[in-house]
Amino acid sequence: MGATFTLALLGGVFADTFLTRLTNRVLFGFLELLGNVLLTVQAHFDQLRPTPCEDNSKQCEAANTGEAAILYTGLYLVALGTGGIKAALPLLGADQFDSKDPKESIQLSSFFNWFMFSMTVGSLAGVTFVARVSSNKGWDWAFGACTLLALLEIVFLCIGKLFYRENLPEGSPVIRILQVSLSVQFLFFIFM
Repeated sequence: MGATFTLALLGGVFADTFLTRLTNRVLFGFLELLGNVLLTVQAHFDQLRPTPCEDNSKQCEAANTGEAAILYTGLYLVALGTGGIKAALPLLGADQFDSKDPKESIQLSSFFNWFMFSMTVGSLAGVTFVARVSSNKGWDWAFGACTLLALLEIVFLCIGKLFYRENLPEGSPVIRILQVSLSVQFLFFIFM
């Protein structure tokens, strides 16, 4: 969770500076999908993870370097992808409304209410679903369901591309803050 919310800042910089929000959304969606694929494959194949710990009185087998690398790569790809999505998705939705049109301006505030409601209900349902599937079928099925849903959301997003309003990137306020901060530090070291 911490990595996801921290990496959302990076996703926001990309969405505001380099890519359109839709392109950012699809790119980070693919990163999330790739991470889910790695986690699914590792959960499915016994050779890619340590043997389960049967006896709690003995020390369990530690993951080897390759197993740990697959796990952490998958987790951080999911975190990076989700962080980028969290940064771009609300703004992509807001771009679909014209703030100068009074009717659409009212719909914009309603959009954010429904967006937050949907995110909260979706998170609750997702956690419940993954916990249930992992308990009944196994982690490979749970990660597989997440992978399938990540693939479907990218497909549906790309199908709807023709209908979205896209704004060009205007630059990130984070970049401007960093530029000013670095300039001040540079001047401080020159004159002190």
